[in-house]
Amino acid sequence: MIGLFADSMTKIRNGWFTYYYSGGGISSTGALVNGKKNGLWLSYHHNGQLKDSGVYSKSFPTGTLLSWHANGRLSDSMVVSEYDKRISVTRWFSNGNVSETGTLGSNGKRDQQWKFYHTNNHLASVEDYENGELIKAIYYDENDQPVTDTAGKITVPAKFGSGDKAWKKYLLKNAMFPEGVKIKNTTEVTVLASALIDEEGYLTDIHIDIPFHEKFDAIASDILKNAPKWKPALLHGRRMAYIIRQPITFVQN
Repeated sequence: MIGLFADSMTKIRNGWFTYYYSGGGISSTGALVNGKKNGLWLSYHHNGQLKDSGVYSKSFPTGTLLSWHANGRLSDSMVVSEYDKRISVTRWFSNGNVSETGTLGSNGKRDQQWKFYHTNNHLASVEDYENGELIKAIYYDENDQPVTDTAGKITVPAKFGSGDKAWKKYLLKNAMFPEGVKIKNTTEVTVLASALIDEEGYLTDIHIDIPFHEKFDAIASDILKNAPKWKPALLHGRRMAYIIRQPITFVQN
């Protein structure tokens, strides 16, 4: 991070700031005034693709804010009303189809009617909100049939095979200590990686967030790249992308 502070204790951020990923690429950049976002802020994906673009006043968004997927397709559009500060929201899947539409109140909570869609562009749910509270919801499957039994079908995190134990077993089996490498003062090394589990259950957008050494980092990356499919996450009754941050530990024999 590079930036300017208003005080000698470097507690009040006041000036232009640029944040970086561990690999050196820019994560985000913009101005802070007394610790609050002011003016244009830009953020980037690990691959350098623009991720977010928005103008802020005292950290409150103004005008139109846009976001993009790592593949360059538009992911979010939020338009802030100058009159009442309500925010009109449209989001898209990485395949270009609409994911959801609705309105946020000036407090940032969902309000009035929201519509959510499956990746095939079919309606997944119609949900009515009042100040962030869900009042009424109707759900549909990918073939437009109403879903009456919603237990375990609306909000579910992504899951590997038979569960966490199976995932830990996979990691342990494949986190092989690099040949010809020896470390001192410890017997374990941990690399922190992240990945996006897409709507089909495949791990994509893999990145090493906290590296150790290129040999360990490469193995950790391959472990995620070669992982079997997961059961994708469900949100609002449809399959959704899901981000995981995974520590991978190597044990020296």
